[in-house]
Amino acid sequence: MPLTPRMVWSPGKATTARLASRLAALAAAALVVFLLARVDAVAAGISACGGAAVWALLRGRSPSRPRRVATGLVIGATAVAVIAALGLPAYRGAPPPLVVAHEPRLLTSTATADAGAVARPATPGLEALGFVSTDNEDSWAGVDRDAAGLSTLAATGIVLGHHGGSIEVTPEADVLVRSHLNGTRALAVVSNYDGTNFDPGRAAAMMHDPGSRRRFVSAVTSQVARQGWDGVVLDLESLPPSLRTLYPEVLSDLRAALGGRTLMVTVPATGDADLGAYDLASLSGIADRIVWMAYDQHDPTGPPGPVAGLPWVRQSLMAAEAAIPRDKLLLGVAGYGYAWTAPGHGADLTVPEARALADQPGSVARWDDTQQEWAVHVADGRQVYFDDARSVAARAQLASTEGLGGIALWRVGSEDPATLASLPIQVRKDAPLPVSRRVQEVQASGVAALTFDDGPNPTWTPQILRVLRAEHVPATFFVIGKEAERFPSLVRDEIANGDVVGNHTYSHPQLTASTPRWRTRLEILGDEAVIEGVTGRKPVLFRSPYGGGDMSARGLGTDQRATNLGMHVVSWNVDSADWLRPGIGAVEMKVLGAPPGRAVILLHDGGGDRAQTVAALPAIIDGLRARGYTFTTVDGLDGSVTSPYAVRRTVGDQARAIGIMAAYRLQLALRHDGVAVLWIVIALSLARIIASGVLAVVHWRRGSATSRRVPLATPAMPSVSVIVPAHNEARVIDKTITAIRRLRVAPSEVIVVDDGSTDATAEIARARGATVLSQRRQGKAVALDAGVARSTGEIVVVLDADTVLRNDFLDALLPHFADPRVGAVAGNVKVGNRRGLLGRLQALEY
Repeated sequence: MPLTPRMVWSPGKATTARLASRLAALAAAALVVFLLARVDAVAAGISACGGAAVWALLRGRSPSRPRRVATGLVIGATAVAVIAALGLPAYRGAPPPLVVAHEPRLLTSTATADAGAVARPATPGLEALGFVSTDNEDSWAGVDRDAAGLSTLAATGIVLGHHGGSIEVTPEADVLVRSHLNGTRALAVVSNYDGTNFDPGRAAAMMHDPGSRRRFVSAVTSQVARQGWDGVVLDLESLPPSLRTLYPEVLSDLRAALGGRTLMVTVPATGDADLGAYDLASLSGIADRIVWMAYDQHDPTGPPGPVAGLPWVRQSLMAAEAAIPRDKLLLGVAGYGYAWTAPGHGADLTVPEARALADQPGSVARWDDTQQEWAVHVADGRQVYFDDARSVAARAQLASTEGLGGIALWRVGSEDPATLASLPIQVRKDAPLPVSRRVQEVQASGVAALTFDDGPNPTWTPQILRVLRAEHVPATFFVIGKEAERFPSLVRDEIANGDVVGNHTYSHPQLTASTPRWRTRLEILGDEAVIEGVTGRKPVLFRSPYGGGDMSARGLGTDQRATNLGMHVVSWNVDSADWLRPGIGAVEMKVLGAPPGRAVILLHDGGGDRAQTVAALPAIIDGLRARGYTFTTVDGLDGSVTSPYAVRRTVGDQARAIGIMAAYRLQLALRHDGVAVLWIVIALSLARIIASGVLAVVHWRRGSATSRRVPLATPAMPSVSVIVPAHNEARVIDKTITAIRRLRVAPSEVIVVDDGSTDATAEIARARGATVLSQRRQGKAVALDAGVARSTGEIVVVLDADTVLRNDFLDALLPHFADPRVGAVAGNVKVGNRRGLLGRLQALEY
C-alpha cells in the first residue's frame, strides 16, 4: 500500500524512549549518590537534595511551575542545610574561660570570675609603670610575675603604617586582661618602630598631612575603644627638629579624642638643653605623664659603658625638671643589660642572662657604687653592664626624693625577678578594673597548652587523640590544608574530641619576608577554606611553618600578614624538639624542663615519623601534672583570644558557613571518587563502542538483505518529493539542486520554499528547474509545512539548502520503506567544510 507524504510518529515508542532516558538518568544519579555515600554520607545526602532541587527547577512548563520550583528549591536548600548542620562535629558552645593559675597559698577563690579578681581598694603612692614588649618570649612570665605589683602595664603592638595615618596592630589584649585582673591599668603603646629601627619618615608623613593626622587619631582611638585599653603611650623616637611644632598638635588632637583615657608621651633622656623635636613644656601641658627614658647612656652601637649610670641620670633629670611638672614626670629605669665584644658590637641581655655570664668561671663581676650598676668582664673578653634590682631601687629612691610621679621600667620580663619586691617606694594601685573575658582561677603552678603541628596524619594523629582522651587533656592542632583534605575525618575527630584546630598554611612552605604577598595570602586563606569546609568553622589561630613568621612591625613577615587577615598568631615558648627525633627521654626532658608559668608546648603529629612523640606524650602529661600544671587549649591560655573560631553573629553568616561546608564536603567526596568514576566512564564508553560496532554489523547485514529483496528502478518504485527550505541561500542553493539532479533514482519533484529571501535564491532555484514557493519570512518550520502541503510524492525528503547528497542517497534509504513499520529514515550527515574550528567541532558532534 503506498505511503502518504507525512512523517510517521509512534506515541508508544516515544513514551517508552522518554521513560528509558529518565530511568537511565535516575540510575546514574543513584550511582553517584552511592559512590559519594561510600566516602561521606553527608555529601551523599547533600547531592541527593541538591539534585532534587535542580530537577524541580528544570521540569517542564505548567501554570503551577513557579510555585513548584520555589517550593522545591526551599525544601531542597533546607534539606541540604539540615544535613550539613547534622554533619558538623560537635564542639563546646560557649567560649572557654581564661585559665589563671595561682599558687595554692595565693588563691582566694576557684570560682569563675567575669570581672576583676583582686578586691583591693586604691592605695596612694608613686606610679610604677612597666613596659611589655609583646614580641619577646619572656613577656608572659614577666606579666604573670609583675602585674600585681605595678600600677600600670604598657604593651607594645601598635605601630605607624607605611601609608600616612595608617596603623598596624598586633593584637595583645592578653596584657590588658591580666592587668585588669590584678587591679593594674593597661595602656597601648603606639610607636614608629619598623621592626629594626625607629622610622622618623613614618612619623613625619603622618604629622605633616592634616588628613593623615586625622586618620591616625581616628585609628588609634578606635582601636583603644574596641579593645578597652585604659589609655595610650605615644612612643615616637628619632624625630627630626622640624616636627617640634607639629608633635604637640598631634598630641592635642589625640588628647581630645581619647576623652578621659590616660595619655602618656615618651621622651629620650639627654643632658642637652636643646631636645630637638621634643618641646617639653608643650608636651607636658597636654599629656598626663611624660616618661623620661633615662637609660641607654651607652648602647650596642657605641663603646662599652654603664647602661644608665646614676650621675648621668641625675644630670639628664635636671633638663626634664626644668620644663616638666615633677608630678607628671616618670623616671625611666633599665631592667636589662648589654654585652660588648668590641666597641660598636653589642647585644641585648636580660638580667638573668647577664647574671649567668657573671657566674661563669673566669668572669669578674664588680658593683660600681658610683654608677649603681654591675660591670662584668667575661672570660671570653666580653664586657657586660646591667641594672639589677639594687640598681632599680636606687633610681626609684631618686624619683621619690625628687618628688616625681613615679618610675617606668623597661622592660617587664627582662628585669631582675626581685625588682618589684626591692622597691623602696609604695606603689600606687587603683581599684579593681572589670574584664570582658570570663576567667577561671585554679590552684596550679602553671598552665600548659599542648600544640601539635603538621597533621593530620592517619598513623600518628589517632594515637595522639587516644592518649589525650584517656588523660582528659585538650590540645590545639595546627593542621596543613592539603593533609586535612586527604584526611578530613581526622580533623573532625579533633574537633569532636574537644580540641582546637588552627591554621598552619595549605602546603607548609618556607614563607619569609621576601615571599610574595599573594603567595602568603593564598597559603593562609587556602588552609582557612579547607578547615572551614571540613568543620564548618573558620579558624582564628595561626602558626607559621617552621616558626618563621617573623612577627615584626614592618608588616613584611608572614605573621603580620596573617594578623592583617584577621588571624591571631600563636608561637611557643617550649620546644620539645621532637621533629629532630632525639629520643623519647630527650623529648620528655625538653618539655618538663619548662619553668613555672604559662607554657605553649610545640609537638608534632605529622611531617615524619612521630613514634617518639606518641611514646613520650603520656610521660609529658604526667610529669607536668606532677609539677602542678593544669591543661587548656591556646585560647584558654591567651587573653587575646576570645574564641578560636570566627564568631558568626548573623543568620547570613551562619548560612554562608553551612553553604561552604556543604559545597566543600560534596566536592571533596567527588574528588575522592574521581578515579572510580573515571574508570566507570571508560568502561561504559568501551562497552558502548563494542555494542555499537555489533549493532552496526547487524544493521549492515539487514540493510544488505533488504536491498537485495527490493530491486530499484521498478514500476512499483514510490514517487519522491524533495523539499528544501531556504532563506538567503544564493551562495549554496545551486550546488544543492545540482546534487539532487545527479541522484541515480531521480525524484519526481524538487520544491524550494523561499522563506523571505532578499537575495537571488528563488531565481537560481527556478533556473535549475526547481518548483519555487515564496512566502514572507516565517521560519523553517512554516516553510516545511508549506512544502509538504504542496508535495505530491509518496516519500518526502527534507534537507537544508546547504546539504549536498551523494548520488546513491535514495538507493540506500528507499528500501527501508518496504517494511510497513518504518515511517521515517534518517541519513548520516557529514560536515564537508572542516577548515575552521566551528566546522571541526560540528564534524565531531555529528
